[in-house]
Amino acid sequence: MAEDFRCRSGTFPTMSMFQYSRGQELGLNTVSRSCVELFTAATVPTFLKESQVNLGHLNKIFTSQWISENHVAIGSKCNTLMVVDVNRKDTVTLPMLSGIRNDSTEQQVDSSCGIHCIELNPSKTLLATGGDNPNTLAVYRLPSFDPVCLGEDCHTDWIFTIAWIDDEYLVTGSRDGTIALWHVRETTSAETVRPSWVSDTLDPGIIRGDLSPEDISLMDVDLSMLKYDIVRPVTVQQCGLRERVRALAYSKQSNNLASLTLNGMVHLWDAGRLEPVQSRMLPDYKENACLCFGEEYSLYAVGSKNNVSFLDENTMTTIDSVQAKQKGCGVRSVSFNRHIITIGTGAGHMLFFDIRNKKYLESDSGATCTLHVGDGWLDRNEMFQEFFGGFTRYPNAIYTHCYDHTGTRLFAAGGPLPAGLTGNYAALWQ
Repeated sequence: MAEDFRCRSGTFPTMSMFQYSRGQELGLNTVSRSCVELFTAATVPTFLKESQVNLGHLNKIFTSQWISENHVAIGSKCNTLMVVDVNRKDTVTLPMLSGIRNDSTEQQVDSSCGIHCIELNPSKTLLATGGDNPNTLAVYRLPSFDPVCLGEDCHTDWIFTIAWIDDEYLVTGSRDGTIALWHVRETTSAETVRPSWVSDTLDPGIIRGDLSPEDISLMDVDLSMLKYDIVRPVTVQQCGLRERVRALAYSKQSNNLASLTLNGMVHLWDAGRLEPVQSRMLPDYKENACLCFGEEYSLYAVGSKNNVSFLDENTMTTIDSVQAKQKGCGVRSVSFNRHIITIGTGAGHMLFFDIRNKKYLESDSGATCTLHVGDGWLDRNEMFQEFFGGFTRYPNAIYTHCYDHTGTRLFAAGGPLPAGLTGNYAALWQ
């Protein structure tokens, strides 16, 4: 059980974050770091201000992860992998990894699905995402973004989700209704060619902040010059009745992996052997789109059309459920920040639910703490004019959000919810 939020004394810490940091340096603090982190998680959302990032004409940001103090990796529906400098608002586009074979009999791939997942291994030395073919797995080394390997000969449909088990093993979940276990070995061969684009861009200047990525485009890189391993899965398992896999979440303390499928089922797996343990039907089976795990509370959180449901890690039974403030808008992203659940909706809002007090965070005025996201960019094309022409603006769904290591900065991104609309939104909230 986590340390009590009132830090045993029954009162909240009254010092500022500056006072706490200075006290740490001088060894004068009497308030524990855990207590301050709990206090920060509950108070920061009420002070967050939006600073939008211009991403040009990218279409819908589906995934994001912090890779350094000031850099976030993002993936879009238009199959673009990009690094954003949240301070300078600069971006660098990275080449996608392709397979070595170009079999003419291979099924044509719909590249419009884009990149749905980006995940870092526990030591943050490797980044896993989708390849140029969205059915494949691409792994890069951090911070250089050297390509490590491409995983293929596995999924027959788009990869929607990735979860690392440890620094070398990860699991992918696909729209083809399967999950696959992969072993990623970092290449150390002297024959490995260092990609030319690495030294020109991200290694190491941009990650340090010494270089500016202005006017740098990596899309014309000759990928045939990049050498990386081609790997196959260790094992592949059918998920339930082969329903589309939407999300994965891993529990280190139990070594179990949960998979969320489109039919409203959550399946629990033994991560070490990738063998099924049990399956449960969710109370709200419509539009289950996101899943996360909170180690501190041994809870899974599942976002659906109307609710966020909380499942016990061991029994997978639903022990509580909270209704989204905007009913029917859909929960598109969900995460734990200590005892605060951050909820990104399909209607352009972010909400914060306190699982200890079982209520949404409130501002000083008593109103629910709600972040209303900005307009971003929207392509007002013929589709928009014909079907949405009466709208002066259209809300952005928050498909992804992530906190930095301090818990005080929140990156959020997404785009318009209807499939036929093109646009993007990204911002740093701090």
